[in-house]
Amino acid sequence: MNKLLVSLLILGALAGCNSGDNDDPQTFDFLVNVTILNPQPEYQVGDTLWMDIDLPNNTLTDRNTGADIPVDGALFGLNLLPTHFFDSDSAVAIQDRLGLVASRAFTHPDGNYPAEAAFTFGCPDNTFKLKIGVIFKDKGHFLFLLNRKFNTPETGNENPRTQVLIPRDGACGSQETGNADLGLVEYTFLAGNYNQAAFETFMAGLIADPANWDPASTQKTLNDMKVIFGNHAAFFTVVK
Repeated sequence: MNKLLVSLLILGALAGCNSGDNDDPQTFDFLVNVTILNPQPEYQVGDTLWMDIDLPNNTLTDRNTGADIPVDGALFGLNLLPTHFFDSDSAVAIQDRLGLVASRAFTHPDGNYPAEAAFTFGCPDNTFKLKIGVIFKDKGHFLFLLNRKFNTPETGNENPRTQVLIPRDGACGSQETGNADLGLVEYTFLAGNYNQAAFETFMAGLIADPANWDPASTQKTLNDMKVIFGNHAAFFTVVK
């Protein structure tokens, strides 16, 4: 059992033993929707895929109680993991196939995979809005994951919650554990269609391809991704 899971279990146990004292730390379970503003099964080179986060009234609903919880002073983090299925006639790196723009500064936390991007919103300006644009520079098949790694559920990382400290006084900078509650945050895509059927058809073609030297591994990837699609944390599209 990894250290993060142990920590979450301990925090959950503490929350369950809350004596009712308002000074006791609380643990909340939040869902943050990432809205795809222009979801399509296909885009053209030069198009931009737009994603948006907006927390009205600086609040989120606790999925355990249904209560609206103010999150002023909190700093939220979101990782966007683009994956590209290379065309047979090209070996262009994914970071050269995509461009990213955003309403706030972002970083690339994985030097071995520079296409992954980490975004923040909330503290210090207390703006709970974030807009991200993915510019398609090249054709291909693209998959976008939210705070997920590609080789999930067996690793225990499927459907992960990121942690955020929520200052009780609402002031940015006062996120010390003794003066803050804990939010466990899940990010999901809010779209009418995640193009899962198109992804499964594409993957079935790869599995059946005689040139595929490891169809069992491709099948496992497809099975794992069905879980992530089911949790609304994946979006697939084709760029022509």
